[in-house]
Amino acid sequence: MNLALSLFALCAGIAIYFALPFEPTIIYPFLISALCAVNFIVWRKRLTAPVFALLFGFFYSIGYTHEIDIPRITNPKHNIEVSGTVKNIDYTPDKTRVFLKDNKTGALYRLSANFEVPQTNIGNDITAKIAIFPSSPADAPGGFDSAKWAYFDGISATGYIIDLTVNNTDTNSHGIANLRNKLHKKLDSKLFDSLVLGYKHTLPEDETNAWNASGVGHVFSISGFHISLVGGWLFMLFYFLFRLSPWITRRTSARYPAMILSFAGLLFYLFLSGANVATWRAFLTTGFMFSAFILGRNVFTMRNAALVFTTLLLVNPDYLTMPGFGLSFAAIFGLMWFFGDKKYEKVSFTGKIWRALKIMLQTTFIATIFTMPFIAYHFHTVQIYGLLGNLLCLPIFSILIMPLTLLGMTSWATTVYNWTLHIANWIYGLPLAGMQVPTISGFAFYLMIVGLVCLVMIKNKKAKIISVAACFLIPIILTTIKPKPIFYSTYDNELIAVVQDGKLHFNRNKASNHFFAFDTWKQNNNEETGTPNKRIKCKKGLCIIHTEKWSLAYTQKFIPLLNGVKKLCDENDFLVSYLDITAGEKCHAKVLRGGFVIYKNGNIEYINSSRWWHNSPKQNKDRLPAP
Repeated sequence: MNLALSLFALCAGIAIYFALPFEPTIIYPFLISALCAVNFIVWRKRLTAPVFALLFGFFYSIGYTHEIDIPRITNPKHNIEVSGTVKNIDYTPDKTRVFLKDNKTGALYRLSANFEVPQTNIGNDITAKIAIFPSSPADAPGGFDSAKWAYFDGISATGYIIDLTVNNTDTNSHGIANLRNKLHKKLDSKLFDSLVLGYKHTLPEDETNAWNASGVGHVFSISGFHISLVGGWLFMLFYFLFRLSPWITRRTSARYPAMILSFAGLLFYLFLSGANVATWRAFLTTGFMFSAFILGRNVFTMRNAALVFTTLLLVNPDYLTMPGFGLSFAAIFGLMWFFGDKKYEKVSFTGKIWRALKIMLQTTFIATIFTMPFIAYHFHTVQIYGLLGNLLCLPIFSILIMPLTLLGMTSWATTVYNWTLHIANWIYGLPLAGMQVPTISGFAFYLMIVGLVCLVMIKNKKAKIISVAACFLIPIILTTIKPKPIFYSTYDNELIAVVQDGKLHFNRNKASNHFFAFDTWKQNNNEETGTPNKRIKCKKGLCIIHTEKWSLAYTQKFIPLLNGVKKLCDENDFLVSYLDITAGEKCHAKVLRGGFVIYKNGNIEYINSSRWWHNSPKQNKDRLPAP
């Protein structure tokens, strides 16, 4: 119990740091976190240890975040020429993404290419004409913060390639990244790319939506499902081979060398699949299980899960805020809680079949319950038919699709996949499948996590029911009664949108540096994403927006500012522009800057863009040297 409480306190300390609306100025955070760690080890008392665990998580997160400090840009750069080395290549159905490390600045750019770049391989020295943009903060309250994601992934800027020239094709053909690239080109299969190589966006959007609605979308993110299958197959193979050797079986059980070689095979699969955080979690958990089994210790313990959990957070505290990390460990802790005290007795053959079916139902149900808050918070959906989808589709992936794909029999695997996709599409067509939910606030999300912790830790049934019900009902009520914004603005005020007749209207049809803002705002307004963007009616670069409670003037040209700033100020409640508006003190109070939303009653909610990983638009100088 004390271990679980300390683990929750560690997570709370990390979560507090990342949820702060400002950047704390702390001297020597690593030193303070080390002192907290020492006190945690020495004072292992029921209440003292969690306090030091919380402080350690908080200060360690500060030190780790400040230590990265990658080079970044604060303003878009167009048609610049950069020479660098291709560090990685990612593939999607409609484009290729090249990760280019600038030879001059050391910055890493993630660049999209709308044309084929077959001549480019990992390790090539290239010269490219590119357009790059600073990663932006969240586009709406509770939205995805791409600046934070890029910072912790070491990406200095994102953009696209205009032209590309390969300077040197004589590259080192070795390395796991090049092996992944060669396998991708040779097999040319979306299934091999997603299930083996770990590419994230290889499926078309309609297929992705069907799999997510049926609750099987986790199959295309390499994690415990894949590691369990591959590890089990490797163990059976090596165990069978070692059983054929009397020299080995006379000296030790064949299980031990089989586990060691299976672990080595999983290590290779880990890096072949891209070594994502969910894969690392599953790999480390499996490694601890093998070690515990060899040493004669209990395999399924909270201590093993806590060791893996803490190890990953020490590697990168930001993992705690990532969807894959939360989904993986929520399911793991939920299953350990539910099955921890279960004892299994010998039963007949039919009893074993029924027990296996019952365990599969229970596992799917518990995993669904414990991961639902994370899916609702990060992806704004609820998978009502997840249990049905897992029961119908998961066995097919386990028995046919995964083995055929791993063996390189991609044509056969594709045939089975297409047949299984019909099941997913049928589930997707059911009423309320893939139901969208409103944006959930951070407070509501954390309260639901507390509810899950209460479910696991509280022993008294009455207290457990009351606490869990309160921790879930309050977020549901808060999310339901929270009003929707009717005006949106990006952090640089270049893209705005207003709700007119229930639909969002934008000042632009498209914006390369705010590509995801369109769909984010539509999703926030319960609109279908990927649809054509409606335009706000503006005259000569001036947009006047009137509502029942307030009016707003938005200008994207200098002419309206030069001719009548005072008039615009007198006639409207708010002024917005990405241009510099200079006016009197009375007018200056009406000027809104940075990312924000406005509600129907006129309340303004600003989007935090002042953390260490953000590129503040108020900065006058790039942190990244000019190419």
